[in-house]
Amino acid sequence: TTAEQTNYWRILFGIYMIGAMVVGFRFILELLSLKKIIGNGRLVKKYGKVSMIEVTQNISPFSFFNTIVYNPDLHQACELKTILQHENIHISQKHSVDMLLISMTQIILWFNPISWIYKKQLAQNLEYIADDLSCNHFGTSKKDYQYLLLKQLSGISYSVINPFFNSLIKKRIIMLQKQR
Repeated sequence: TTAEQTNYWRILFGIYMIGAMVVGFRFILELLSLKKIIGNGRLVKKYGKVSMIEVTQNISPFSFFNTIVYNPDLHQACELKTILQHENIHISQKHSVDMLLISMTQIILWFNPISWIYKKQLAQNLEYIADDLSCNHFGTSKKDYQYLLLKQLSGISYSVINPFFNSLIKKRIIMLQKQR
């Protein structure tokens, strides 16, 4: 009798598929959690295609496609204005599409550490863009904006949304100080 040879390509493909399914499952759970948060919120205003959803949970404000989600009890009126301007920039520049595309790419390239680093850097760059436009084009004081960032260092962190506050606060503040 001849011994069967181990097919290493099948084993590697099986490992690849398991990894892709785990990362894909995590992505689906994030989307379902977002749907639950948005569904439990209360539609307050609708400006054109942009919906403003108020929630009671202790979460950081975020935007996802044409929806801005925030807890009004956690912010003063002047802070909310700045936060909503920031989130509107994410919406107008379709940053949710960028984050969804990189998340789907990450499902395919889960084994490549560069895909994980790239996703983190992309999210950071999108925040820099929104911060810059919030300060330079809407007349928000950089000092007030930086204090607002420092004030809020907690909140949820899904990888497919554009949260106003995240763990890259220090880098965002440094970037606001840089000259062009």
